[in-house]
Amino acid sequence: MNDPLVQLIAELKELPGIGEKTATRLAYFILRQPERYAESLAQAIQKARRGLHTCEECCNFTEEAICPICSDPQRSEEIL
Repeated sequence: MNDPLVQLIAELKELPGIGEKTATRLAYFILRQPERYAESLAQAIQKARRGLHTCEECCNFTEEAICPICSDPQRSEEIL
């Protein structure tokens, strides 16, 4: 699989709810944007992968061990 377009479509198809046609449309959209768009998208994904993890309390994504919602002292323990 050396064809970059085929590889991009294959990677996009791995996203939940994305089939062949949608993956192809997304690939074409990305490729038609200015190069800075693809770079920004790639950087955003990498930054999220490096900087986010799940909250120890609620499993929401956060940069801290406990997310801001769970660490809020006014938060009701009865509501999640």
